[in-house]
Amino acid sequence: TATNSPRELIVSLTVTSTVPVRIIGVSGSLAFGNVTMGTTVQAALVITNSGNTALTVTNITYPTGFSGPFTGTIEMGRATNVTVTFAPAAVTTYTGTVTVISDATSGGNTISVSGTGMPVPVVPPGSGTGPAPYQISQLAHLVWMVDHVDVSSGRYYIVQNDIDASDTTNWNGGVGFAPIGDDSTPFLGVFDGNGKVITGLSMNRPAQNYLGLFG
Repeated sequence: TATNSPRELIVSLTVTSTVPVRIIGVSGSLAFGNVTMGTTVQAALVITNSGNTALTVTNITYPTGFSGPFTGTIEMGRATNVTVTFAPAAVTTYTGTVTVISDATSGGNTISVSGTGMPVPVVPPGSGTGPAPYQISQLAHLVWMVDHVDVSSGRYYIVQNDIDASDTTNWNGGVGFAPIGDDSTPFLGVFDGNGKVITGLSMNRPAQNYLGLFG
């Protein structure tokens, strides 16, 4: 008679499980420099996902003066550009950190941002002639003179009152007021101080020579 003997069957099973990984990265050139109040400048913030599954962005927070809303999904291995807008409302330096809020499991989600609000140049009263000189009465008139120094030859200017220029401390990223003219484009007009005082004019430019109200 035949006898059936039991046999042992061994099965080896390997299960591979992929853990979802969402690696966020942020980059871009968000140093906006000098921007006149009342105007805007834009730059691109790049958000990348180098993980193995989709990344969901739920919000982006900005310091005062900057904006650029975005919510959405970034697929693995992809990137999204977000338009960041700088709109200065005051003559001051704006700095801070942009933070991208998402479901990332790792990576860096912040980037620095900066910009300086500059005054709007204001055309002074007068025609620039001897009998009717330009009447300089505010800081914005001096900014206008900086911007139009190339046509100062033969023009006349007179200061109408004392001018507080202390706001210039934060101008141009902290280097202060840009002199009216320089070696290549000097001021060639006639400037009458009229016994008035311009106080608080700030210039922190150690690498430059011949600094003053006029360069």
